[in-house]
Amino acid sequence: MFKERTLFCFLLALGIATVISVNRPEGIIVNKEMSEAVFYANRLAREAEYDMILLGDSRTRMSLSAKYINATIPEYRITNFGFVACALDATYLADASSRLDPTSKHQVLVIGLTPLSFTEWAMQHSRYRKHHNIPYIDRYILSHLGWLFLFFEPQSVIDTLIYLKMSSSMLFSTKPHDVDLASYRAEPKFDPLWEVNRYRRELFSTTDLRENTIKEFLAATRSWVKKGIVVIGYRPATTDAMVEVEDQLSGLDYDKLIQDFKQAGGRWIKVENIYHCYDGSHIHKDDIPRYSSDLAAKIAEILAKEKEERRAMF
Repeated sequence: MFKERTLFCFLLALGIATVISVNRPEGIIVNKEMSEAVFYANRLAREAEYDMILLGDSRTRMSLSAKYINATIPEYRITNFGFVACALDATYLADASSRLDPTSKHQVLVIGLTPLSFTEWAMQHSRYRKHHNIPYIDRYILSHLGWLFLFFEPQSVIDTLIYLKMSSSMLFSTKPHDVDLASYRAEPKFDPLWEVNRYRRELFSTTDLRENTIKEFLAATRSWVKKGIVVIGYRPATTDAMVEVEDQLSGLDYDKLIQDFKQAGGRWIKVENIYHCYDGSHIHKDDIPRYSSDLAAKIAEILAKEKEERRAMF
């Protein structure tokens, strides 16, 4: 009798938990640390099966969708390998490029270059370094079972109300194969220049440019080009106010960086700051499709020219 009651209570509790989890409001994140860990574990679990990889920091990770880029360039298998606060150092660049399919005849790396990616601050706060340093077995469990942990994560009415009243909340996808897009939801009262002010007060005032990161990036570019990989660079779309702060306080000579990148064999795309940013830095989720599609069109132009140049060589 006791066993039957125990089994009944267990099944009843499991049923109630399942019903609550299934009906949880979309986007609700109870445990942000766990959700972030699952998101990046899925991203790091991707294998060498792509023709095109999107590299960069949060303006790549949160503002670009491989889905919309793929709609313009359907013949390429594309993945987003961006990380928040990511430094473009040798370790990250080598790991990102290792996701290219070695048998692909059209390997492409598209890199968003932000001044912050070349600073000591990025080296210390990179989400790539943080999650890449998690033991492999832990990342393996998170990438395969993390969605289950989050599915049954307890959810209270208070948590839900707090979330709905938050001015900004990160939306992480917890589905195993849906890790290309994550953005924010922003309320009208959210400071539209919050990131600009944070960069001015907290970031560029407390960090230095890391010249070695620039050297590693340019060396990697030269190495990729020699291997026949098309390397495309661009300055991710943001606000004019952010560009002004970056140019004044980062210490990076951006025009020289572009020149050195081109000399290393990279192809450059000029991106206009014509998209809606909700915090002064990142593209609002409603404008991500347009931004991704516009960038894809420019990438397609470069790839078409690249094919013509290669044909002319033979």
